[in-house]
Amino acid sequence: MKPTPRQYIELTQLGPYPSTPLVAYECGMCGDVVPSAPAESAACRCGNIIVDATSSCVTLGELAAVKAFRTQR
Repeated sequence: MKPTPRQYIELTQLGPYPSTPLVAYECGMCGDVVPSAPAESAACRCGNIIVDATSSCVTLGELAAVKAFRTQR
C-alpha cells in the first residue's frame, strides 16, 4: 500500500501551535513524530517537540527543524 502524502501546515514563529487530534509534529532533528493532542504528555527523543496533554500546550524548540502535518482519521 502506497503511503498518503502528508499535508503540511505552515507554522509561524509566534504560535500558537495547533493542538488537535488531526495534527502531528515531525522533528527534523531526531525524526520522531509526536501527536499534537496525545492522551498523555509526549515529546520527541531530542526534546525539540514537547506536548503537555493536561494544558494542550505545544512547545517547540528549534522551529526550523519542525514540520506540522494533518493526519488521516
